[in-house]
Amino acid sequence: MVAAHVSTAAKFSVTSREVLFPDSFSRNRTHQNYDVSPNGKQFVMLRRGDSASTAIVVTNWLTELRARMAGTREK
Repeated sequence: MVAAHVSTAAKFSVTSREVLFPDSFSRNRTHQNYDVSPNGKQFVMLRRGDSASTAIVVTNWLTELRARMAGTREK
């Protein structure tokens, strides 16, 4: 996955590319192996692995983290 820097002056063009992750993620020609959250701030990708790999999806993890951190604070 790469981030592309673009220019829209005169015409649209890619001015540079930056590799975001090493090439260890799954590729599939029939469907994408990543998805972006509706707010555009997070995304999920499938990493290459054996066929016995298990996907674990955690929702609202930030809320849970904050609650756990609040419980560790000294009073």
